[in-house]
Amino acid sequence: MALLDQINTMKPWTVGHKRCPVCGKSATLHAAEHPTCRDCFLAALEIELIREDISHWRWERFSLALSSLGTMRDRLLALIHFRGFQTMKGMAELLIENLGYDADHPLAWYTRQKAYEACGFFDDSEKMLKTILSTKKFGSWQQKANMVKVCCDINSESPKVIKFIEQMAGDPSPNVRSHVARTILENEAAWAKKLCAQLRYDRNPLVREVFERRQDDRETNRDAMQRSWQEKKAMIVAKTKAIKKQTAPYNETEKAIRFYCDFPMQNQVYALYLSHLPDLLSKNKYTEKNYTPKELEALKSNTTDACVRLLAAALSNDFLFNTILEKLPEEVVNLIYIMAWECEECETRTVEQRLVQLMQKDLPPDTVAGKKMRLHELVGKNPAYFMFKVTKNYAYYIYDTYFISINHPLRSFIKKRLPLPAFARLAPPADIKGKVEQMHEDDQAIFRQLPPILNFIAQGNLKLTKNGKNVLKGSLKKMTNACGIDEFYSDDVNELKYLKAKLLADFFSCMSPWKTKELEDLTGFLKTKIDQYFSFKEFTGHRSRIMFDHVKRQMDEFDSDNAEKNMRKNFKNVLNRLPEKKWVATRNLAMTAFYDGIDFNPFSDADEFNGLYITRNLPEYNYRDRFSLQKLPITETLTLPYVKAMMFLMGALGIVELGYSTPENNIFRQHNKPWLSIYDGLKYVRLTGFGSYVIDRKKHFTPDITTPSAEIEIDEHKTMLSIYGNDPVKQMALAAVGQQITNSSYMVSYASFLKACSTRKDVENKIQFFRDNIIAEPPPIWESFFNEVLARMEPLEQMPAMSVFRVKPDRELLALLTRDNILKKYVIRAENHHIIVKTADVSKVKNRLALFGFFVS
Repeated sequence: MALLDQINTMKPWTVGHKRCPVCGKSATLHAAEHPTCRDCFLAALEIELIREDISHWRWERFSLALSSLGTMRDRLLALIHFRGFQTMKGMAELLIENLGYDADHPLAWYTRQKAYEACGFFDDSEKMLKTILSTKKFGSWQQKANMVKVCCDINSESPKVIKFIEQMAGDPSPNVRSHVARTILENEAAWAKKLCAQLRYDRNPLVREVFERRQDDRETNRDAMQRSWQEKKAMIVAKTKAIKKQTAPYNETEKAIRFYCDFPMQNQVYALYLSHLPDLLSKNKYTEKNYTPKELEALKSNTTDACVRLLAAALSNDFLFNTILEKLPEEVVNLIYIMAWECEECETRTVEQRLVQLMQKDLPPDTVAGKKMRLHELVGKNPAYFMFKVTKNYAYYIYDTYFISINHPLRSFIKKRLPLPAFARLAPPADIKGKVEQMHEDDQAIFRQLPPILNFIAQGNLKLTKNGKNVLKGSLKKMTNACGIDEFYSDDVNELKYLKAKLLADFFSCMSPWKTKELEDLTGFLKTKIDQYFSFKEFTGHRSRIMFDHVKRQMDEFDSDNAEKNMRKNFKNVLNRLPEKKWVATRNLAMTAFYDGIDFNPFSDADEFNGLYITRNLPEYNYRDRFSLQKLPITETLTLPYVKAMMFLMGALGIVELGYSTPENNIFRQHNKPWLSIYDGLKYVRLTGFGSYVIDRKKHFTPDITTPSAEIEIDEHKTMLSIYGNDPVKQMALAAVGQQITNSSYMVSYASFLKACSTRKDVENKIQFFRDNIIAEPPPIWESFFNEVLARMEPLEQMPAMSVFRVKPDRELLALLTRDNILKKYVIRAENHHIIVKTADVSKVKNRLALFGFFVS
């Protein structure tokens, strides 16, 4: 039974004379799918609570679980596994609050019991005692009673504790007084005896009953002690016969396996996957432990004990564990890799798709009685899945979801033993023709595009969205045309438009100012900038998070410089793995990096990471679903998307060639999109000659390009400029100050020169831009033009203290406004029945109009 999944919706125990199917006793049964008595139910529930791992919980979730908003399941888990949060501020208060937990749930009393145990085992007992004694408000009588028990357990001799108990002994509630009596009943201290003497004759029979029951219990115990020695001897003999043959004690690994792991198909598991291990252990070369002949003989028996010890031995040695892997089916081995490395727990439907992707073929048709089975069914019915467990999420708002994971605590041992998988090795294909739709080859276009791109950005042509995070599509379009950028995609999909321009704009807009002389050596300039990027000396504003648009609920305050440094350092490591002149699958490249310990995760803070999610369509329903990122394979949601995104940027910078198609993702898709990330289409990359120079495999690189050249002619008689030749940088400079009238001619007018200027400083900068980029000492007519522009600055003065009114078309009113000598002092006529009045004179105008019957509110 998955008891943890039942307790949130538990109904009260039914009353009736029924027999428990577990212990056989007649008792009230829990109304569930498999009803048991309360004792049996709680015993099984306790085991599941202890087995559950909440080490991934943060303080926020833990404190929520113990608050009034927490579910019964989370509350009990928090009280069982409270030790990891003992040092948190407010922890003692939360435990004390749960001492009085009262709800309409059959396990409310069990919750109070667990809270009492947690208070008793709290490491800082002084802090717990101090918190209890300083409590002023109480939630229920149960809380008071349990607080008395905790105080007595910690220090019953403390004067403050005695005073508190005496206070509770006088509580108006007879329930509290009776529990105080039970707590101090066996205490032999003078103060306790005195208090018991008072409570023995309490006015309420509930309190007096405590002392009456004590007398009955003493008589019962005395009768029990008078049993004959023969009866005791018979019982001892019976118990001795029931004791099983003693076995060697378990080591820590064996204890963990025995406690957490079940072998539902033990006979088949042993016969198929473990029975060969005793022969290997007899050679004493694959394990540190020396097995005696008797122990080895026991391991050759198909028992649970043998399975536990053999699996523990295999988890301690690479060779032994690999012998098990060799016997397992391919899909099970791949599943072990996914669940050991990529995610701790994952939805079974997602894992099935991931397996198909890794194996590049459909899963074998596992059937039972002719019926094809899903992965969550196979775990319980196919012995090959003996290392896994499946849990079910009964979420009422979506389809029933099954999650799969490796049995705790096998995961940490397995991860140490797994060799590098085949799907994480670089295997360059012979040719990629026919495997991709498009190719971005090494045409060294970046060295033609770089000067105009830098000038385009320097001139302030990149306009951002209102939130300041993205460049407007209009600016990207203008940049593409002005700089001659050959885009990756030519279709009309909005997200893919101007992708290359966006990558370059985001990258170079984060660069510090540069000098024209630096561009004389373009390859050296670009290599230096890329080196500065990877070493985090430059481009600090370019954050890796922009490559994760598919991840929702990102928080800028958690953006860490250390995380960014690691991302860049690790990606340069990935670039260094690329072979010379060979195509490499991006998936293999990402997997090689991941299984070598490189983790591309910019969300290093757990407080942020635990709240991240992706959106997707539900399989059976056409609406948006949020799926927590921590429940998904990190390789598919973070590592691979980042490697692909960065490779697109490297392709734009001329470092790699790209083989790609229209983006599509068969496993993870954003809501109403065919992809998870817009970079999903990238399949293959190949290092270019310039790329080898960037990663220092080559000492020199000379681009095979022709540097564009052009001459600008300055008209000495009118403000006109002409260009002869094809130089995008100079054409951009002319377009910034003039209006193009022919293919080679630009007319400079006041309007064209002042466009994009909003302050006097902007105008002065535009004049200096003309001198720096067109001609340092222009002819006299141009100097006169600049002087006129500066002289005509600020021709209008804004008058903030003026009010404008619209006058009704009333002849008498219009005549009054134009003829009255007093009104003429304050009213300035405008056009279309409007007047202007100084704000300070508005009240005077109103008063004057009122004399003639015109009321103004």
